[in-house]
Amino acid sequence: MNDVETPETTSDAPVRLCSNCGSGMEGHQDWCLECGTAAPGRLGGLRPGWRAVTTTRALTLVLVGGAGAASYAALSSDPNRGLVADATQAPGTVAAAPPAPAAAVPPPTVPPIPVTPPAPKVPAVTPPPAKLPVAP
Repeated sequence: MNDVETPETTSDAPVRLCSNCGSGMEGHQDWCLECGTAAPGRLGGLRPGWRAVTTTRALTLVLVGGAGAASYAALSSDPNRGLVADATQAPGTVAAAPPAPAAAVPPPTVPPIPVTPPAPKVPAVTPPPAKLPVAP
């Protein structure tokens, strides 16, 4: 019976205002319909683009650290480490000679493959021209 809306039940006032353009936004809106700006808290609190910057910096640091570790390992290795006498060996003792290299094994010999000479070339024989009978 009383179908008329009263000012207490009408909610024409916007719930919040856009931080960029100032237009009204409803409570369920995630984006401003006028300028397209996200509602506060919609993007997780970070300014747009900072997530990509942080990810790029972290990956760069990981790659630079790995390259530094690899270069340190490559430069600090001593290729002559096994050839130097051990410092813990008692003075006056002779270091054992390295084992003699194994006798060189000659490569296996392969018997030559017999080659048959090519067949002699026979000159091509052409038959004499045929003689036709002479008519009487």
